[in-house]
Amino acid sequence: MNRMIYLVTGLFLASLFFVTDPSFSGGKGAYHKSQAALWKTTEVSHFIGYQVWDTQGGILGQISGFAIDPTSGRIFSVGLSDVPGMGAERVCVPFASLVRTGEHTFVYNPPEKAYYFYGEAPYWTEGFYAFDKQATKAKDAYRTSRLIGAPVQTSQGEEFAWINDLVIDPASGHVVYAVLYDLKGMEEKMVAVPFSTLSRISEDVYAVNIDRDKLMAAPAFTWENADDRRYAGDIYRYYGLQPYWEAE
Repeated sequence: MNRMIYLVTGLFLASLFFVTDPSFSGGKGAYHKSQAALWKTTEVSHFIGYQVWDTQGGILGQISGFAIDPTSGRIFSVGLSDVPGMGAERVCVPFASLVRTGEHTFVYNPPEKAYYFYGEAPYWTEGFYAFDKQATKAKDAYRTSRLIGAPVQTSQGEEFAWINDLVIDPASGHVVYAVLYDLKGMEEKMVAVPFSTLSRISEDVYAVNIDRDKLMAAPAFTWENADDRRYAGDIYRYYGLQPYWEAE
């Protein structure tokens, strides 16, 4: 009987712990990840230097950058460097044709009917695409080599911060958000902004369509938040936007 009383008491106390745990109640403070809130994202900069192989086991090159469609917020092509026989010229392949096969490796394996790239012939019929040329040609694409480290202005035209990195969902190719750092007046803080709020005002300068006070009051970003879908959703809603994954 005593053992039964201890067991019931223990279950009751455990239930109190879970009810008051902020990761379940959504309490204020640091974001606590529950299993349902996790997704696998990564920073764009982490992919730079990763090797890409062909399906016959040969090295095709290494990732040197990405081109992003600013309208959809998706990566559509991947720049490769050190391609055998191409010298110093960078080339590009469609993002959807890469399959991750290891921690730092990808295989270029385009599916049937996916060989055409914005209406052009496959690379093996006319040589590889020149990455810089194609990225500029396709929908005024944003290149990650230009984005990362670029200054950002507020909607009032004030210099505000710099782009530290982009967090992407590799499964869909979406840029989830940009991470801003070195905020004017709050240099130790980083904030995340949905990619759709960014616009290019010159080759290497970007603006964010958010006023300064809203940005300064935004939830602080830490890299532990990157894999938390709930955090990402809260960021979108903070800026009055619907998360793209809920709209699809």
